[in-house]
Amino acid sequence: MEGKRVKNMAHEEVSAAAATNSDSNSLSFEVALERLQQTVRKLETGELSLEDSLKAFEEGVHLARHCQTQLGAAEQKVELLMSAAAQPEGGVVVQPFQVPSTPQGTSGGPRS
Repeated sequence: MEGKRVKNMAHEEVSAAAATNSDSNSLSFEVALERLQQTVRKLETGELSLEDSLKAFEEGVHLARHCQTQLGAAEQKVELLMSAAAQPEGGVVVQPFQVPSTPQGTSGGPRS
């Protein structure tokens, strides 16, 4: 009976984490960054239980990845605009691009 309860709790935590991840994907950069800052402040107080700290940390990781993805897309837009501005005609040509998807489980860290 106890093992079944532990499995149910683990399943609920995984489901909650997936919901947090999908919720953060629909946030604007500014809102996601503010939530990330709030999460960091909560963790820095040291007043959360271990379980709550882990949940907050996981949410922070998802929010950080979301912000990194949005910043990468913005950087690509700027690069396209700048390269178009350097054309001999001097005109700005907007070119379509695909936002790179970050596979789940990778950091999607800054490019060099």
